[in-house]
Amino acid sequence: MQKIIALFILTTLLSFSFGVNGQIDCSVANTLQCGSPWSMLINAGSGNNNVSYCGFQNEGNETYYAFQPTVAGNYFISIDEFGGTSTTYEMRYGECFGTNWNCLGIYSGSSSTDFIYLSTGTIYVFCVDLQSSSASLGGSISINCAQQAPSNDDCANAQNISCGSSLSGTLNGATSDNVPNCLTQGNGEEGVWYSFTGNDSYVTLSTCGGQTQFDTQISVYSGDCSSLNCVVANDDNPLCESNGSSSYLSFNAIAGTNYFIRVHANTQPNMSYNFTLNCSCSALCNAPSNDNCAQALTLGTVSSAVCTGMQMNSTACATPSNIQPTCFSSFNTLNDVWYTFTPVDGDIELVMNALATADIGVAVYTGTCGNLTSIFCSPNTSSSGGTVIEGLNAGVTYYLQFFSLQNASGSFNFCLSNPTCSTPIAAIASNITDSGAFLQWTSLNATGAFDILVTTTNLGTDINSQNITNATIYGVPFTAAPLSNLQENTTYYVYVRQDCGQVDHSLWSDGISFTTNWNVPNCSTAAELECASTYSFSFGGIGSLAET
Repeated sequence: MQKIIALFILTTLLSFSFGVNGQIDCSVANTLQCGSPWSMLINAGSGNNNVSYCGFQNEGNETYYAFQPTVAGNYFISIDEFGGTSTTYEMRYGECFGTNWNCLGIYSGSSSTDFIYLSTGTIYVFCVDLQSSSASLGGSISINCAQQAPSNDDCANAQNISCGSSLSGTLNGATSDNVPNCLTQGNGEEGVWYSFTGNDSYVTLSTCGGQTQFDTQISVYSGDCSSLNCVVANDDNPLCESNGSSSYLSFNAIAGTNYFIRVHANTQPNMSYNFTLNCSCSALCNAPSNDNCAQALTLGTVSSAVCTGMQMNSTACATPSNIQPTCFSSFNTLNDVWYTFTPVDGDIELVMNALATADIGVAVYTGTCGNLTSIFCSPNTSSSGGTVIEGLNAGVTYYLQFFSLQNASGSFNFCLSNPTCSTPIAAIASNITDSGAFLQWTSLNATGAFDILVTTTNLGTDINSQNITNATIYGVPFTAAPLSNLQENTTYYVYVRQDCGQVDHSLWSDGISFTTNWNVPNCSTAAELECASTYSFSFGGIGSLAET
């Protein structure tokens, strides 16, 4: 068994080439034995094989190591770099006398590869190839002794779990599973299996707490091992007390149905991937009638300026959503319920209250259930008072989604109204003269005062993005006002907002424009001019007027 003799022992840098018929020649590689590190020093210089097998520049020197397993199983390579210089390198492996290299990855400094399954009766060759010809790498390289696969490594040998159980498990040595991916992102291929017999209960599974210290995933299937169907899955739950990357999910387990539970990792495990799987049960949970977008309840037109008719609902029994809110990580599993509403103004106010144990978020969408566009999202709107949702279009139907993490679900009530500060609409100017006009508008909440901005500058439709706070006229108590002291034959642009006290204002309304009249001279009082005559005149100055 090779031992490390000193901090650095120069390894012979071998000119590695392909042998007969393009086969990998392993006769020039140093021999590794599992569990025993081998000292390694790769000096700076240009390599003999600069072909990239990981899509990576590797112009530097390389060195090779051979290993023949005596036990079939999962292995990983570790490099311990001395000096902490974090040299970058590529690692790859192939079979002795084989013709293909396999990329293990690109690494920097002390690193370990993912598990790879190696069989007995085969000699494997590992290559460490430096990125730069000016770099060197010193330290040691080792390969672990085989990790035996857990007894529940495959679906056919799933371990039974029941209500109230907390089972210790490990992914160390787990092999790849060729099963459906129940997650919309990252799916660890190596997993271990459990089975649960449906008993008409609401089952909660989690890897929270216990000895779980890695990024777990849980997938639940129905069917049999040869034909599995996804039921529910979760990657991360941020409310797990010891590890926000642990998993938590709930589902109805119907009597007579067998469920298979797969625990896997978001990254391929290579060392100590131990976990605790917890199982608890409660009474069957009936999903609400508006459990998904297609079953959204209709709230109708929102025109009341006062919050009335509170709606009551709960996310506790809702099923996991297939529409992920944009303000929540796609790694989290959320329960949700759905509504539709139609505003008569450009904004609405949402007032919601929830149980102290429930964290309810809200999202608003346009479009259809199969093609939604998010226009508002808040991850936790519970008991926050009124939330104004702006930028809506009157007469358009919107989808309203209430959501929560499965372990933060609960009851809530809410109502929609026009905000207490409502953007004025439908402004018109009439009785236009050379120095004034009469302005009128409509407000869905006419109980407050109004401010008017009169300007000769066209501020366009994006006035509210220009942070304009000053007005021309303040505190108008009605939805109409005369405009005076205007210049004749001049185009004016007018905007109105509601003033609800202190610093609370609505958005400015869409602008309207009008042009004042020209003050036509009274010709009956005009003096007649004769040609070749000169006339004196005065209008605050001295001068003369002549016509020829």
